[in-house]
Amino acid sequence: MNLEVDFKNALNKVRDIFMELSEEDQLFVYGLFKQSTAGDCILEHSEYILDYDVAKWEAWHSRMGMPQHEAKQAFVKKVAQIFELREEVKNG
Repeated sequence: MNLEVDFKNALNKVRDIFMELSEEDQLFVYGLFKQSTAGDCILEHSEYILDYDVAKWEAWHSRMGMPQHEAKQAFVKKVAQIFELREEVKNG
């Protein structure tokens, strides 16, 4: 399979349910997405940003040094796990 295609497919799937995810999963996916698309976080941490924005910064910053292709692989894997769990819950 092509990683770029898999990544785009996973991104399209998770966009539809993003707001339904737990905050933990939202931040996990966000951090991997940012690392996948922008690379290492070069933004400085600021005491003037909102708590959720701090959490987003930390989620991205925690991926510092992770190669973008590995972040994409991890993103695809995490989205697949989220959907597997949703299916299990749905089917009882």
